[in-house]
Amino acid sequence: MFRDFWHITTNLDQGLLNTLRLLFTKPEKVVHEYLQGLTRPYQNPFQFIFLMAGLSAFINIQLGLFDSQQEAFFSEVPLTSLSTQNKLNEQVKIFLHQYFAFFITSTAPFAAISSYWIFRKKHIYTFAEFLIMNLYLIGQTLFIQACLDFLTSLFIPYFPALLSFSLGYSTLIIIFYYTFFFYRFYQFKPFKAILLAIWHSVLMFILFGLFITIATVLLGIGIGLLS
Repeated sequence: MFRDFWHITTNLDQGLLNTLRLLFTKPEKVVHEYLQGLTRPYQNPFQFIFLMAGLSAFINIQLGLFDSQQEAFFSEVPLTSLSTQNKLNEQVKIFLHQYFAFFITSTAPFAAISSYWIFRKKHIYTFAEFLIMNLYLIGQTLFIQACLDFLTSLFIPYFPALLSFSLGYSTLIIIFYYTFFFYRFYQFKPFKAILLAIWHSVLMFILFGLFITIATVLLGIGIGLLS
């Protein structure tokens, strides 16, 4: 994973900084122009989200934030439950270490499904176009989260309570950023943009949660058959 991350970071299109800047200030411009075929000024959306996911994975894993979050999460689980699920938890941890970037990137298709369902009557976009839109949006939220994760990792030794906060702010980042995008792209009023961003996030996480549940069950069955 980190070899791929290094390859991309050393072979970036010149549009990366332009893409990051405009996704902060004029995200609707990036999406509109890319979908209209003006792709040269911008980073390819697939490369963009993979790069941001790689950055997030690097910060979370290499700086130990991911392991600290896992320990904090499982410390809240009853000991009896831990003892019966310890092997599965260890396998999941190993899997996430190896495929963390892929795991968080895989939310984009479910975000695209959510967008397609909610806005299917607002604009005539195909699923592929909604996917491109959400690759940029999820990628930008990952960049924001990576910056916050880096700052969090610096201050956790002095303020351990920040670890609990870090477990939840990714959802808030997604809601806030999507609110900003819906406000700019669809020109909704702020309150409507907030409600749609919340509904979009809820639907996305429900779909992604179902996917993770099914994948976890299959992983558990596979471990059981091999053990």
